[in-house]
Amino acid sequence: MWIAFIDESGDYNYSPKALDRAPYYALTALIVHDDYLFGLEKKVREIWERYFSMEFWRLSLWQGTPPEFKEIHMSEIVHGTKNYKGVSLEARRGFVNELFGFLQDFPNIRVISVLMDKKRILENTLGLPPSSLSGKQLKDISRRTRAKAYQLLLERLVKFLSRQISAKRSPEYMLLVIDSNPKMDSKVREDVIREVEEGVYTSRIPESRYVILPPLFVESYRMVGIQLADVLSYVIVRRVKEERLGVKPKAGFNFGWYYSVVEKLMDKGPNGQIYGYGLKEWWRKV
Repeated sequence: MWIAFIDESGDYNYSPKALDRAPYYALTALIVHDDYLFGLEKKVREIWERYFSMEFWRLSLWQGTPPEFKEIHMSEIVHGTKNYKGVSLEARRGFVNELFGFLQDFPNIRVISVLMDKKRILENTLGLPPSSLSGKQLKDISRRTRAKAYQLLLERLVKFLSRQISAKRSPEYMLLVIDSNPKMDSKVREDVIREVEEGVYTSRIPESRYVILPPLFVESYRMVGIQLADVLSYVIVRRVKEERLGVKPKAGFNFGWYYSVVEKLMDKGPNGQIYGYGLKEWWRKV
């Protein structure tokens, strides 16, 4: 069985503040076969312990027992905030570098990501700045942006599954594991089920019947796979912001190399192309 761990980076909302802070929204799936899942989680935890156990000892964040594994959240690690406040740059950088070195050689991982260019979507959908829109209009285009991102991602996930089934000449299921947000889970569940069962694109792919419904919603701290999807999503958005918006590279972190690893892991077409397969960018009307 294939498992697609799904998480996001950025913000799909269109308030002036959200649009300025997060002009891009990425929805990313880390796909791994269940044969490899335990090995993946075991190695990631080992890397975490190697770089952070002594750091949390130094910071006295635990009392007499080994520190518990803390959720891998890329923004917190890069900026040294929340769970990683006070942790040295050397440890944070070393962890991220070794993590990506490990991921680039790990077998049977694939990445599919959808990148939503919110400013262009807004222009092509309504042609007005967010300051001219009502709260209802902003909420509606936000909802439609999230739904469109899931539609594009699910179509590519099912096409990936279809190719795997064709290659092995044997059916396999796919489980969708999505980072839980109690306020949004029910709406996302509806969007996913509708797209898989009735969507114009996804439902027409015969292998869509092998997607297990409803999707599974899990708090990200419980599953390393979701945390890795967060890491990959963050890298994609960060790299795009550096290239297109002139955001300064973060000292100590080589996002150019991290993104090259993500590209290597992305699903590819028959001629090795990434765009439209492992990466889909959307800027049209939603």
